[in-house]
Amino acid sequence: MDFRKIERAVVPIDMSETSYVALQAALTVVDVNAIRLVHVIRPFSRPEREGIWGHYDNDSHARDVTVQIQEELEARGVGAMPIDIHFGSPGPIICEYAERVQADLIVIGSHGRTGFRRMLMGSVAETVVRHASCSVIVVRERPA
Repeated sequence: MDFRKIERAVVPIDMSETSYVALQAALTVVDVNAIRLVHVIRPFSRPEREGIWGHYDNDSHARDVTVQIQEELEARGVGAMPIDIHFGSPGPIICEYAERVQADLIVIGSHGRTGFRRMLMGSVAETVVRHASCSVIVVRERPA
């Protein structure tokens, strides 16, 4: 794959260290203007301050998440980047998003969970690798 010819690369950001490491990896091989950030808010991930019976506002939650990600990007010296926020199951949404924007590449972080933790939480990276219509680079979390 000639990385110089990549017109669109999708980098999912879940606000974990691993996702920011994946973004840094993408920035080393792909032009910053080709990168599209996407964050997927899982169902039932409502902020605790809303409470179980409180009003839940998707738009407000999306704005809060966008601000948090932008602040982290600034703190890491990356600078502001547009972020697309979606609601649903991360793996399928990332694949659908990449196909919709006609991505040439997805660069995704992997937490490296195994065993029971993986069974409980699933593997977004594995879902993306199996179902994406474009190439995928998986960036592993660095051991402490």
